[in-house]
Amino acid sequence: EFISQSKSDLVAVVAHQLRTPLTGVKWIFTSLVGGDYGPVNEEQKKLLEQGSETNEDLLDLVDDILDVSRIEEGRVEYKFEMTDLAAFIHSLAIYFTAQAKEKNISIALDLPKEKVDVAFDQKRLRLAMNNLIENAIAYSKSGGSIGISLTKEPERVTIAVRDSGIGIPSHAQTKLFDKFFRAENAIRVRTRGTGLGLFLAKSIAESHGGSIRFESVENKGTTFFITLPLTQKSKDRGTLAATPTESHVYGM
Repeated sequence: EFISQSKSDLVAVVAHQLRTPLTGVKWIFTSLVGGDYGPVNEEQKKLLEQGSETNEDLLDLVDDILDVSRIEEGRVEYKFEMTDLAAFIHSLAIYFTAQAKEKNISIALDLPKEKVDVAFDQKRLRLAMNNLIENAIAYSKSGGSIGISLTKEPERVTIAVRDSGIGIPSHAQTKLFDKFFRAENAIRVRTRGTGLGLFLAKSIAESHGGSIRFESVENKGTTFFITLPLTQKSKDRGTLAATPTESHVYGM
């Protein structure tokens, strides 16, 4: 146990030390691609953009490792605020529209017309949802579709992210939320990936007093479900409860 903790501490320290130089490299690539230091031809620009993408992947890996480290050490602070979850999901879908269009993938929303006020941490839930939506886009074929829905029950809400992608092999399903695990068919489709996204999504859902699960058939698609309680209880905050508000209508 001591050795395992020491290894975790070392990884966290290394990740933290890597973040500053990687951020510096990011701005160097951005400046060069933007022509701040003189014009670049198309071939040079393409190479610089490839370098920038690789650097972004490394930054994502470092951020994921730091998040995992904070979770394992119990150092993640959650800020629960009453927020319209339907509007929150709608904004996420808008954000990913361009990325989906690049792969000729459509995003369909099924959200309640009325506001759905839920106490949640916007930053953390956005991280969890981003992982699910990015995966849905990455593992769906051109011409495919993604569905994002929100269902409200008396004491909880359920967010579903459905894709028509490669699915998860049955033998890999029990390991899906393990750190650094990636199914072999996912690696073939997308060589880059940290294997930490679903681990983080599970930790975030559970820290909200909720849960995450999935249904999947290989080569037919996957649906992830995040269930959250409508209220959050805390010794410091008391109970944050939803209150009726005016109706909102959403459209892509």
